[in-house]
Amino acid sequence: MSTVMWKQYKKTAPFMQTGILCVSIIAYFATGRQLLAALTFFAVMEVGTVIGALWGYTMKFRQERASFKRQYGLPLERRR
Repeated sequence: MSTVMWKQYKKTAPFMQTGILCVSIIAYFATGRQLLAALTFFAVMEVGTVIGALWGYTMKFRQERASFKRQYGLPLERRR
């Protein structure tokens, strides 16, 4: 599971990391150059990115599982 999740994370990593860095820099200057506030923004967004990758993986897994069930039916379902 974690290997597939990291593959999902790597797909969006360059864009997300750039965005996180920009927002953290903006937060640093918007808060009057308070490093702790900017680091908090950075940490929360990093955790959110990993959670988002995990959520994306589970959604993809559920979609593939539903597709498999539609194609082959349930394991104990009678075949006509």
